[in-house]
Amino acid sequence: RLATYLDGVASTAWCAGGSDGGPWMELDMGGLGVVEGVVTMTRADMGGKQYVEKFKVAVSEDGSSWSQIEGVSGDTFTGHTAGDPDEQLMNLFADSHIVRYIR
Repeated sequence: RLATYLDGVASTAWCAGGSDGGPWMELDMGGLGVVEGVVTMTRADMGGKQYVEKFKVAVSEDGSSWSQIEGVSGDTFTGHTAGDPDEQLMNLFADSHIVRYIR
């Protein structure tokens, strides 16, 4: 859970404002590392009512040049379809990538 790593509070989360269909966030891992997938969770403090249904992932070594990531079934990953507040959903990439930045 991203929020736990950033602030130590398990109930916080990033979410898009309103019904924005095109928001994104960027993660800086602080150095190059191997990334093999993404895990998403519902927002626990909202009773599981906020969650991502689908998303795309791009990666970069330098923060300037980006590559769209392919999953095992295309470039759009499937997120949650129900709001279980404890559900963790793992989406693996088709290949591992050595990157610093993730969008």
